[in-house]
Amino acid sequence: MTILSKLMSRAGLGLALLAAVAACASDDPGGSGPAEAPAGASSTTAPGDGHDATSSIPPSSTTISAASSLAITVAGVVEGEAIDAAFTCDGDNEGPVVSFDGVPDGTESLALVVDDPDAPTADPFVHWVVYGIEPDTDEVTDGRTGLRYGVNDLDTTAWFGPCPPPGDGPHTYRWRLWALGPVPELVDGLDGRALERAVVDAVLAEDLFVATYERAS
Repeated sequence: MTILSKLMSRAGLGLALLAAVAACASDDPGGSGPAEAPAGASSTTAPGDGHDATSSIPPSSTTISAASSLAITVAGVVEGEAIDAAFTCDGDNEGPVVSFDGVPDGTESLALVVDDPDAPTADPFVHWVVYGIEPDTDEVTDGRTGLRYGVNDLDTTAWFGPCPPPGDGPHTYRWRLWALGPVPELVDGLDGRALERAVVDAVLAEDLFVATYERAS
């Protein structure tokens, strides 16, 4: 499923909830004001920092195909579930193997950014940046010859695994993959945000893989 499809699904759910709240308010004969949101209703905003889980994703280019089947697989990580400590600062800080399929025709390269939108920083904390990935690449690993690695927010080009503040609750980690058409020549050592700005108009398809990690107090 593309990011566009996922967002459309979330938007539909939100509209349905707003309609239900409006209906409850209109049935209140006392006119006591807006109905209270249902207990336990979820929010897309991470607690305490105001980041939205999709806030840093580049605006969708008009060239993105809604029918794209681009999909990421992260070996050893189940989408939507907790990340194994082996991939984090609490373990061996081992970079997981990433593979993908459904690359659309016309793709000249792919780019990948892994970040944490729940980090207590002004922008999502970038953990890994890879670009210039050939469309027929079978897998992306840390330190693989022939791949171009950008700079993470520790100012290194290596994988830096999840390492949220202890007791800060579960953080969301996003593997964000873009299939790209022609792009201007990309210099070495781009950070995640500079890479996004450079490729946004060349995105043919995109996919998002999300998992979580939490450290005890």
